[in-house]
Amino acid sequence: MKKIILIMLLVLIFAAPSFAATGSNALLAAQGTATGATTGGNLKTQVTDTRVTSLQQRAQTEITRRINFLNDLSTKIDEINKISDADKTTLKTQMQQQIDGLTTLLTKIQSDTDLTTLRTDVKSVINGYYIFAFFRVKISLMFAADRLSSVTNDISIVYNKLADRISAEKSQGINVVSSETLLSDMLTKIKAANTDYQDAQTQLSGLAAQDYPGNKSSLFSARTKLKAGALDITKAYQDAVKIRQGLSDSTGNINFKSSTTSAVKSTK
Repeated sequence: MKKIILIMLLVLIFAAPSFAATGSNALLAAQGTATGATTGGNLKTQVTDTRVTSLQQRAQTEITRRINFLNDLSTKIDEINKISDADKTTLKTQMQQQIDGLTTLLTKIQSDTDLTTLRTDVKSVINGYYIFAFFRVKISLMFAADRLSSVTNDISIVYNKLADRISAEKSQGINVVSSETLLSDMLTKIKAANTDYQDAQTQLSGLAAQDYPGNKSSLFSARTKLKAGALDITKAYQDAVKIRQGLSDSTGNINFKSSTTSAVKSTK
C-alpha cells in the first residue's frame, strides 16, 4: 500500500511541471494571438488612413484645378462682344454656382473619415460637376460665334465696296456679268453665315450646366451651325478674291483671310 502511494506521489511530482509548462505555453499562445489581432487591426487602420489621405489629396488637386479653370474662364466672358450684359451675368452666375458647389464639396471631402463616403464624394467631383464637358465647350463656342460675327461684318464691308466697284464698271460699259454672279453668291453666303452665328448664339445662351448631359445635342447643334457659317464665310471670301481679280483695276488686297481662318478653326 505504501509502495502504491509512493508511486502516485512520484507521478504527481514529475507530472506537475508538464502541466505548468502546458499552461504557460497556452498563455503565451493566447497573448500572441491577441497581439497579432491588435497588430492586424492597427495595420488595417493605417491602410484605411492612407487611402483616405490619398483620396483627399487627389480630390483637392482636381477640385482646385476646376475652380481655377472656372475663375479664369469667367474673367474672359466680358470679352465676348455679341452677347448681352444680361446673358454674361447669367453665365457668370452659373459658373459661380459651380465654384461654390465645388468649394463646399472640398470642405466635406476634407472632413470625411469613412472611406466609402469619401469615395462617393470624390466620384461626384467628376459626375456632379460638368465643368470641362460643358463650360469649356459652351464658352469656346460662344467665342467662335463672336469671331464669326466679326468676320461676317468685315466681309460685308468688303462686299459693299466690291458692289460699288462692279456698279461703276457696269456704268462704263464693262462686262461684269461674271462678277455680278459671284457677288450674288457672296451675299447669299454672308447672309447664311449671319443666320448661323445668330442661331448658335441664341442656342448657346439658353444652355445651363445643370441640364447637362441632356443638352449635349444642343451643344453639338450649335457647333454644327458655326462650322456651316465658317464654311460659308470661306466661300464668300473666295468669291471676293475672284471678283477682285476680275475687276479692270485689280490693285489692292482683301486682308481678312487670317480672321476667316481663325473663325473656321475655332469651331473644330
